[in-house]
Amino acid sequence: MEDKVSSRGSSIFVSIVLPVLNEGKHLNKVLQALLDQEYPPDKYEIIVVDGGSTDDTVLLATELGRARQNIRVLQNLARLSSAGRNIGARAAVGDVVLFVDGHCEIPDPFLLRNLSELFGNTSVDVICRPQPLEQPDQKGLAKAIALARSSWLGHNPSSFIFSTTDEGFVDPDSSGAAYRKRVFDRIGYYDESFDACEDVDFNLRARKAGLRAFTSPRVTVRYYPRENLGSLLRQMYRYGFGRARLFLKHPKDTASGAIMLGAPPILIAGLAIAGTLSRTALLFLVLVISVYLLLLAIISYVLSRRSGLRLVPSIFGALLTTHAGLFAGFWRGMVALGRSPRRQREEM
Repeated sequence: MEDKVSSRGSSIFVSIVLPVLNEGKHLNKVLQALLDQEYPPDKYEIIVVDGGSTDDTVLLATELGRARQNIRVLQNLARLSSAGRNIGARAAVGDVVLFVDGHCEIPDPFLLRNLSELFGNTSVDVICRPQPLEQPDQKGLAKAIALARSSWLGHNPSSFIFSTTDEGFVDPDSSGAAYRKRVFDRIGYYDESFDACEDVDFNLRARKAGLRAFTSPRVTVRYYPRENLGSLLRQMYRYGFGRARLFLKHPKDTASGAIMLGAPPILIAGLAIAGTLSRTALLFLVLVISVYLLLLAIISYVLSRRSGLRLVPSIFGALLTTHAGLFAGFWRGMVALGRSPRRQREEM
């Protein structure tokens, strides 16, 4: 990484878009942190786009909106994150659109000021944002899931999305989260056929359009990981399905990732079938599974050393759940969407 920037820059108008669904547990804290920003109140707006929450999400946002004029609450009838992002982006009046989820923590009261300075000093179209999952007070399974997901076995190691130390120019698809409004005029909005990975698709299109991006720990937002293995499995299944759709839409750009998700299940299934006829194939299957489980155990031990060896089983389970969800979701997506890449692109 290189080309660090100074702290110069003037205030730009920022539209903060929060696509939410049943985020009453965290939303009040997130909105309060945004309202308490050390930034001119007339230089930013908060757009909460609700996807049909059944808890007190809308009530919380509406009550804060009555007290503070820079909060708006919009409805997302499609109930998809991609649609929610589009509703917010189209309604935004700012020079910059920043996307924030409802289940996160804003640790810095200077987030918007830092964002404004980064846009002013780099002249890029996209600011990428670290989104670490680890929280200072995390314990137990939540801590284990955060450690597992942040490891090289838990996410794409080429992404800077969990890095809080790197600063410099990067590809937009690394972890783009804030965009000059003109970006939407140039590459369009989010693809609403996606129920997950719509941000990856959008950022990939930004890279293919030649847009420049910059990442910095000065705009870090901390995200809460899933609290149990069941919700983690469902999340990873959605991500896997989204990755299948992403591959069918951008086969040349995402082939390596598709191989990583698609090849292991094929290998295991092929060896299992061959194992019914060949003892050698059966032994090789046992060897492959044993090596995989051993690797997970070793990585779980390494990751647990900072937080206590008692987390080893939980980290192991989180890694196994992450992979199972991704593999299952990817192949379910390939079967459900399994038409030619050309036809997929024509329909999108």
